[in-house]
Amino acid sequence: STAAYQAARPALGLTPGDVVALHDWAPRPDRVLLLDLPVERGLARVARRGPGDAFEERTLQEAVRRNFLALA
Repeated sequence: STAAYQAARPALGLTPGDVVALHDWAPRPDRVLLLDLPVERGLARVARRGPGDAFEERTLQEAVRRNFLALA
């Protein structure tokens, strides 16, 4: 998730691969399970519990989703 979220911040100018390379010291998992949920549906779930925070803005979540799919 670090690579997906940090690369979604345009101010950093990083791709998911760049972030992974910066963390090459960290252990890599043997397997990854990706649960893909459309952004609209995820934000609807957030709205049911109350106002979201900065991490739950549509634009950011769309970029994060793209990054997770690119890393899969």
